[in-house]
Amino acid sequence: MTRTTPMYRLRRPGPTELSSLLENQSAADLSYGPTGATLSSTETPSGYHRLRATRPIGNGTDRFEAAKAAIEGWAGHRRAGALLKPSQPALEPGGNVALAIRVWPLWVTAACRIVDVIDEANRFGFAYGTLPHHPESGEESFVVSRDPATDVVTLEITAISRPASWPAKLGGPVGRAFQRFMAGRYLDGFENPAPAVAGPSSSPSRPVTSLRWWFENRETGELTIAQFPNWPLFAIGAATVARLLTGEGTAVNDGAGLLTTALWIYWGGDELVRGVNPWRRVLGGAVIGWQLIRLLT
Repeated sequence: MTRTTPMYRLRRPGPTELSSLLENQSAADLSYGPTGATLSSTETPSGYHRLRATRPIGNGTDRFEAAKAAIEGWAGHRRAGALLKPSQPALEPGGNVALAIRVWPLWVTAACRIVDVIDEANRFGFAYGTLPHHPESGEESFVVSRDPATDVVTLEITAISRPASWPAKLGGPVGRAFQRFMAGRYLDGFENPAPAVAGPSSSPSRPVTSLRWWFENRETGELTIAQFPNWPLFAIGAATVARLLTGEGTAVNDGAGLLTTALWIYWGGDELVRGVNPWRRVLGGAVIGWQLIRLLT
């Protein structure tokens, strides 16, 4: 199928381009199957990666209804910076939506189809699946639920995906880290929606810039600056002590130095991919950069 707009581009796509993309993809088949793996199944299809991000956001019917309205209004996508076409997609199975989101320095365009909608007394949400014009292949769901026993309201995002475009395939772990990063931003928007600015491309009213956004644990909702226990750091400490107790140029000293570098890179990579908030991921990337500079100088 011919694409009417590039999937990766430097310039922000306009409403006409997104409309053209939507029309172009409207008759296309989903780029994966079967559907429903994010809402009704805990099994991950072979070859796919599963992501699950949850966040308790309070208690009571009012909190549930507010989050329900946020999901229905695509508040998570808007606060994450996504452009949508239609500007207010209806939550109906079979409905198509074109999206564009900034992945600096590029804009990435994608098309999805709503494959399921849940509207129950204590559970609401929807799932959409990827169409051919999408860097990934798979499905993602956005659900809010209220536990009748405890009255706790929880947001949940589940995705099963695998790379479909060559940049996504080359991205590897970086792509997974970005996917988790975006899930956190979606949760931010569904938890604390802001009115969308009127406009043909449905721009977000403002990005999430609060200090809490950087440090909030995307799994528990708590502020997380450091995590314990952290075995690589203990191992780094032991290797550093070994270096201090041995002379330079000895086998033990050199071996401890190499081990320290390897452990720092491992720790940084783990935080970059699995960090629980943006602060931890940025810290992991900075540590890797620092170690690479040390190795090259």
